[in-house]
Amino acid sequence: MLISHDIVSDTCYVLSFAIIMLNTSLHNPSVKDKPTVDRFVAMNRGINEGGDLPRELLEVFSSNLFVIHWKY
Repeated sequence: MLISHDIVSDTCYVLSFAIIMLNTSLHNPSVKDKPTVDRFVAMNRGINEGGDLPRELLEVFSSNLFVIHWKY
């Protein structure tokens, strides 16, 4: 399991928003500077009450979005 510590509800909210924004940035043709996995991880530092989420968890979310495009 990737998560071995407590994650508060505010963290889930911020991470959900970050994932939606990453999806938009990756698949919007108007966005020329596409974020990388490293940039996504860096942008989400400190969102768990000042602490970082495991890098592996953020990599799983971001790498899946690089492959899958959500349909609205």
